[in-house]
Amino acid sequence: MVENLLNLMQKTNFVGLNIVANRESLSDWVYKSIIVCKKIQVLDDVYFSSLSITALVEMITLVVQKKLISIYNLNSNNDMS
Repeated sequence: MVENLLNLMQKTNFVGLNIVANRESLSDWVYKSIIVCKKIQVLDDVYFSSLSITALVEMITLVVQKKLISIYNLNSNNDMS
């Protein structure tokens, strides 16, 4: 039996091109549509507060260094639609 098990969960979303074969992300679809000058219709009432990978790594590093134990929802101060 494991005693004093420490747990940490971080929830976030980020935007970028997908590296998984045969799986297109929303940003993949937008990027490909723009490249071929295809008109796209997107929602104007959905907001994201995504992080850059650099900011995400900085936050994860801080949490690990401080040995924080909890559930964290990592997101940016600003949103985008």
